[in-house]
Amino acid sequence: MTCIQAFINDWAILGRPSFLGPPKKSALIELDRRFGSNNWLLSYQFDKELLSKDSLMKLVERSYSLFFKTNPEVFKWLLSTTKDIHETAPLDMNTTTDFSLQDTTIERLCAVAIRRVVKEMGCSFNGTQLLQIAGENSNGYVLSVVNVPFCEPEKILKPIIKGHWSKNSIASFFHNNRILAVKFRTLQKLGDNMVGIVLRKDIHMGKGKFSTQAAHALVSLISEGELEWDFHSQPIEIWTTCSEENLLSIYRKARKSKLRCSLIQDAGKTQLKPGTFTAVGLGVVNEALFDRLMILYDSTPLESKTRAYCFFDTFKLFPYHSSLTR
Repeated sequence: MTCIQAFINDWAILGRPSFLGPPKKSALIELDRRFGSNNWLLSYQFDKELLSKDSLMKLVERSYSLFFKTNPEVFKWLLSTTKDIHETAPLDMNTTTDFSLQDTTIERLCAVAIRRVVKEMGCSFNGTQLLQIAGENSNGYVLSVVNVPFCEPEKILKPIIKGHWSKNSIASFFHNNRILAVKFRTLQKLGDNMVGIVLRKDIHMGKGKFSTQAAHALVSLISEGELEWDFHSQPIEIWTTCSEENLLSIYRKARKSKLRCSLIQDAGKTQLKPGTFTAVGLGVVNEALFDRLMILYDSTPLESKTRAYCFFDTFKLFPYHSSLTR
């Protein structure tokens, strides 16, 4: 898996950030300092899209609507006992059914969603109780995001990050699908140069043969012209891809992008048939450009280094299965 998890339009997805609480302010400052204020965003990924606030709101509404339809007794109790709802403070009620009135992305969102669903179902609150839905000790905890199922649990990114929330809940979606995205051109400016070798893993090659093909790709790169690279302090990255089609696509795409590259065909004297395509060499090439090629053609690293643009002082990034977003 690359340091970039996926590409959505012009955005490179670096991973799922670990922070949410008090460290968030310092993390945002670090992100501004690293990438520039307009070159990154924290968003929620759904399929191959980055969600707007409105789209996120609609998913939460759908989740509550399905919950009420499958739990009519809870809906009946809510309407008969409640005059209004809030998450952590009565101030939440000031947002009524308008999510745009609040400054934050998640706070009060669920109370707004519930009000909207009640209205859409042609109902209203008829009780006398002001109901809090956040917190284990609240009377309305059954309606908390940690308990209510997300409307499309199969779209929650894997591997699952576990916490105090229930499996497949709205909160699980929030925590697992929250991503850090950076404009690709920004990563190009920050990325170092590298040399990479990509070999096929769908053909039988012993360790010796595998190493020989990698060496051939590197020597061929050198023969393409002067390769200014310190092989002692700057190691070569070794990657594999799953088919001849992918290998050839990497080579063609690299050539089209005017990247230095080499394509190796085996002579067929030992383990392989003559003319078998075995490896591609790339470099010197920008890390971000290389990672984009690897993601595009389903390649994985045997040996690679962590990109500087994926390491942060105030939080960590968790990966996910990029195959879910191709």
